[in-house]
Amino acid sequence: MNKALDRDKTNAAIFDGQGSKQRVATHHLSFDSYYPAWDAKWEELYGYDPERAKELLTEAGFPNGFEVRENLFTLSSVPEQPDFMEAAAGM
Repeated sequence: MNKALDRDKTNAAIFDGQGSKQRVATHHLSFDSYYPAWDAKWEELYGYDPERAKELLTEAGFPNGFEVRENLFTLSSVPEQPDFMEAAAGM
């Protein structure tokens, strides 16, 4: 799913370009616990590549994709969360 997410597009559309990339959940790059080596292979392994995302779906037995259901919810620190989740489901 990571390869299907256009983070730059959602950042521009939903967060007005003010969002920052968080490679690992709960570990923002400004935190002391952040391990910079995570960045080295991020694009190769998880970066936006819709063609590769489609190939991976086909390899997994879902050549036509699959339905995604989400429970949309708001976080107090990210009121845009439902909009992002809906965009992610569409991608």
